Amino acid sequence: MAMVLLVREPRKGPRAPAVPGGLFERAVLIPAIIVLLFTFSYGAVTSFVLLYADERNIANKGFYFTGFAAAVLVSRLLGGRISDNHGRWAVIVPSLILAIAAMLVLSIVDSLVLLLTAAALFGLSFGIGNPATTALAIDLVRPERRGAGMATYTSAFEAGIGSGSIVMGIVASFTGYASMFALSAIFPAIALVIG
Repeated sequence: MAMVLLVREPRKGPRAPAVPGGLFERAVLIPAIIVLLFTFSYGAVTSFVLLYADERNIANKGFYFTGFAAAVLVSRLLGGRISDNHGRWAVIVPSLILAIAAMLVLSIVDSLVLLLTAAALFGLSFGIGNPATTALAIDLVRPERRGAGMATYTSAFEAGIGSGSIVMGIVASFTGYASMFALSAIFPAIALVIG
């Protein structure tokens, strides 16, 4: 808050011409749909994985997020280079396969080892997939439309997390967490078909 008080409004210069097209950018529709479907599962996992671990009587369940974060960190060291050298899809496709595997492993978790396995799979998936889909979105949009392209893409990212938490929470109330996680594998599978 103290730093904000130091910020001064810049003098107004000539206004840049408005870029036609609004905030929605069609060129990034495919990466936006892919990230929406992926984060739909991500929202379900981040909201319910610890409750699920409680239900399964798994001690030290908080290590899920440690394992997830470590896998994201490791994957970021490799994913960007592969994406730059071999193309975005060379990373996006494996990331979606890893997400499907993570959801299926989560659906059968009965020990900390399996929980950490799911965390590693999902962390690797998120760590390589998110930067690659973001880069793909940037690749597909004209420079003057990058702001709108990123607005479209990040809106899909956030919408997936929020709606995934809500919708899959409702599903879990009818099916239980295990079945809900199994069903969550459908969304990255659909993204894989779209891609």
